[in-house]
Formats: sequence, structure tokens, C-alpha cells
Amino acid sequence: MWGGQQRGKSAFVWLIILILMSPVSLLAERLSLAQILKKCASYCELLSNSVFHFVCLEEVEERLFYSARRITYYRPTAFFKRHKLLYDYQLIWKDGRITEKRILLEENGREKNIPNAHLKTKRFKHKKIIFGPIGLLSPYWQKRHTYRIIREERLKGQETLVLEALPSPSAQTKHLYGKIWVNLSDGSILKLEWKQESLENYDLIQNLARQFRAKPRITLIAEYFQEKKGFTFPVGLSLKKITFRPETES
Repeated sequence: MWGGQQRGKSAFVWLIILILMSPVSLLAERLSLAQILKKCASYCELLSNSVFHFVCLEEVEERLFYSARRITYYRPTAFFKRHKLLYDYQLIWKDGRITEKRILLEENGREKNIPNAHLKTKRFKHKKIIFGPIGLLSPYWQKRHTYRIIREERLKGQETLVLEALPSPSAQTKHLYGKIWVNLSDGSILKLEWKQESLENYDLIQNLARQFRAKPRITLIAEYFQEKKGFTFPVGLSLKKITFRPETES
């Protein structure tokens, strides 16, 4: 159990951008997939049972893709619009309860100072990113996923194993899933990359892509590089490389 606050030395940046387009180490060889998942489950249990007060500045930038509602000879025309937000963000986790609050400080460069503000993103919503690992690797969620080892990778000076999590055939609810970078030394999570099919509002992106006779390519990544008291915290969430490729391309 531990408490404390973190603020301001480095802003917590969530950058949402829409743009057009190893050999395994000896340590990894000694660890089976079951052993790795057990380490991850233990880490998630410790995270679930801790007490903390996480405070930061939250920057959000969207570059939104709009159809101009008319069709040229080749395909519909479109344009981009930038949407920037700055929040004072805090998350309190105590006695099994999560309190997440935002104060909107700026919108598109204009001062706001709106307490108890909602997240005003247009396409995708994100919340409680701190607990992203729990939604993939806690004992509860491990029963609802299947896993496989993809490769080993060195990340931020740490030996990690990249896993892929997919919904198990028995899973009945829609939830996020994808790739996981696991620190081999302690089972902590350094990075998550969710598959586009699991994202909220993915059907809307598909519909937009169909207007342009294209297929979406989306990469949503959370990086947990800030370490405190044995836990890793997010330094950024990026939704990048939303690429509309012609359907004739692979």
C-alpha cells in the first residue's frame, strides 16, 4: 500500500493523430508462457490492491478527418481539422474505487477553467489508462483471453517479451485486446498496442473508409515508462497512423 502525488514535471501527453499514410534470450527461454502470465497476474494484483493519487497535465490533440459531403470524379473530397485540449487530470484509487476527474484548462488555445469536465474527443474515448494492464492480464481477464509469445524485444533498457492477447472463444463482451510488452524481470507492463478491431467506434471509422473505397489502418499505443514504487505509469497514449489505403492494396 502506498500513496503520494505526481504532478507537472513532465506532462502526460495523449496525442491522437489521424494521418494518411529476435532471437529469444536465455531468460525468456527459461520462462514458459504460463510462468510469464503468472508474473503478470501477480503484478496486476499488486496494482489492484494499492492506493495512489495520480495527478498530471493531460494534453489531447486530434486531427479529425471530415468528408466535404460531395464526390469528385475520383472519390469524395475531405479535409482535416485540428482539435486541441488541455486538462488538469487526476485519478484516485482507494478501497477498490476509482475516482477520475478533469478540469478543462484550454481548448484550441483558449483558456477555459471548467471543473468536472468531460473528455471532449470526437472519435475515440479513453479512460483509466493506468489500469490498461489489468484489463488484459489480471487473473479475471486472463480467463477471457488466449495468449501467444511473438518475440523478445529490448525496450527502454529492459528485456521484454511481446505477447499477443486475443479474446477467448467463450468471451461474450466486447473489450480491448492486442499486443503487450512484458518486463521479464518483474512482470510489469511497459507498453500496450491494441488491435484496431477492438476499439470503440471502429465501425464509424470503417464506414468513413468505405466512402473512400479504402481500408483503415489504426495503431493505438499506451506507453508505461514512468516507474514509481515498483509500478509503471503511462507517459503517453497515442492513436497514430490512421491510414486509409485503397481497397485494391494489401
